[in-house]
Amino acid sequence: MTGFITPQGYTILTANASSTTGGALSATISGPSNGTPGRSVYLSGFSYQCTGATTATNISITIQYFNAAGGVTFTSGFVYPIVGTAGAVQAPMVINLDPPLSSPQVQTGIASGAGPGVGSINISTTSAGAAATVCALNVWGYML
Repeated sequence: MTGFITPQGYTILTANASSTTGGALSATISGPSNGTPGRSVYLSGFSYQCTGATTATNISITIQYFNAAGGVTFTSGFVYPIVGTAGAVQAPMVINLDPPLSSPQVQTGIASGAGPGVGSINISTTSAGAAATVCALNVWGYML
């Protein structure tokens, strides 16, 4: 997290996911074992990159936080275009959030209805499609 101003007492959080079949991806940042009670999760940024597929499409990227009932969507306004050339290398999309996006709910140490701990932040993508042989999602932030 070089270049980011982080407060004293923070813990760096990272997560990643990848696919060799163009499948949907999902990565969640939180403290250990469903989160550290009383601490908040902050999303500082994410990156996504994928090769082209057999059919051009747009990937939707969604950011969610988790409450006791499950996932609640912050935003689904990020789009990554996939070209219709199988295996073509594409530029990465890198989003740095300044200020960081905080989960509106502190971690409780209890799993949500959707699985990840209450207060966690998740980023997920839709499928890139057939012949998209290398797709990667990286997420970074901190816990305070």
